[in-house]
Amino acid sequence: MRQTHGGGGFGQIENEIAKECLGATILPGIALNGTFSADEVANWLKTFDRVN
Repeated sequence: MRQTHGGGGFGQIENEIAKECLGATILPGIALNGTFSADEVANWLKTFDRVN
Protein backbone atom coordinates (compact mmCIF):
# COMPACT_ATOMS: atom_id res chain seq x y z
CA MET A 1 0.00 0.00 0.00
CA ARG A 2 1.25 3.45 -0.81
CA GLN A 3 0.49 6.18 1.68
CA THR A 4 1.40 9.84 1.37
CA HIS A 5 2.14 11.75 4.55
CA GLY A 6 2.75 15.37 3.56
CA GLY A 7 5.87 15.56 5.72
CA GLY A 8 4.14 14.41 8.88
CA GLY A 9 5.45 10.86 8.96
CA PHE A 10 3.23 7.82 9.01
CA GLY A 11 1.02 9.08 11.82
CA GLN A 12 -1.46 6.37 12.75
CA ILE A 13 -1.79 4.72 9.34
CA GLU A 14 -0.10 1.48 10.44
CA ASN A 15 -2.49 1.19 13.41
CA GLU A 16 -5.48 1.95 11.18
CA ILE A 17 -4.45 -0.72 8.66
CA ALA A 18 -3.97 -3.25 11.49
CA LYS A 19 -7.51 -2.53 12.75
CA GLU A 20 -9.01 -3.00 9.28
CA CYS A 21 -6.94 -6.05 8.35
CA LEU A 22 -7.16 -8.26 11.41
CA GLY A 23 -4.61 -11.06 11.36
CA ALA A 24 -2.45 -9.37 8.73
CA THR A 25 1.27 -8.95 9.19
CA ILE A 26 2.00 -5.23 9.09
CA LEU A 27 5.60 -4.57 8.08
CA PRO A 28 7.45 -1.29 8.66
CA GLY A 29 7.02 1.29 5.94
CA ILE A 30 9.51 3.62 4.35
CA ALA A 31 9.11 7.37 4.04
CA LEU A 32 10.46 8.63 0.73
CA ASN A 33 10.65 12.11 -0.70
CA GLY A 34 10.70 13.03 -4.37
CA THR A 35 14.44 12.46 -4.71
CA PHE A 36 14.84 8.93 -3.35
CA SER A 37 17.17 6.47 -5.00
CA ALA A 38 16.66 2.87 -6.05
CA ASP A 39 19.39 1.95 -3.54
CA GLU A 40 17.34 3.42 -0.67
CA VAL A 41 14.40 1.23 -1.62
CA ALA A 42 16.60 -1.84 -2.18
CA ASN A 43 18.24 -1.39 1.23
CA TRP A 44 14.84 -1.07 2.90
CA LEU A 45 13.62 -4.22 1.17
CA LYS A 46 16.70 -6.09 2.38
CA THR A 47 15.62 -5.47 5.99
CA PHE A 48 12.88 -8.04 5.49
CA ASP A 49 13.86 -11.70 5.78
CA ARG A 50 11.69 -12.51 2.76
CA VAL A 51 13.74 -10.39 0.35
CA ASN A 52 17.29 -11.17 -0.79
